[in-house]
Amino acid sequence: MRTQQALTCGKAAHLVQQARRMLLHFVRLFGLGLVLVCAVGRQDFGLMREALAETASKAERGFELRIENGRVQLAERVLRVQRGDRVRLRWTTDDVITIHLHGYDIEARATPDAPVDMTFEARATGRFPITSHPSHRGPHTGGKSSSHAGAENVLLYLEVHPR
Repeated sequence: MRTQQALTCGKAAHLVQQARRMLLHFVRLFGLGLVLVCAVGRQDFGLMREALAETASKAERGFELRIENGRVQLAERVLRVQRGDRVRLRWTTDDVITIHLHGYDIEARATPDAPVDMTFEARATGRFPITSHPSHRGPHTGGKSSSHAGAENVLLYLEVHPR
């Protein structure tokens, strides 16, 4: 019986020692995993912080612009924004015209009865003319609207500055 007890105690001691090794191995792996999660978390937080800063620096810029007698009713003829800004130009007019933002190739047909918006992201930097063309419908245009049927009139300029 003593032999059986000694054998059982030896097995128990061996099992305890094996359990300790497994626990130590688990703690090491868990610690390593925790370190990795923290490192990745810090890196992801850095990326997230950069993305938030970039998003916050991109402004939404809106301009209410009125055209009367072919001229914009503003004291200054230059609109200034920064690259990456989301820009909205809302136009009202006293005549039917086509408005063209050069450099971005955006056109909008404006009528006296409803404002028209030009919305875009300011990606290209530089100074871009915004022009108007009378919109005519008639026999000389085949009954269709023509944005280039008439003289081009520079309304104002859009300046897009780098960040």
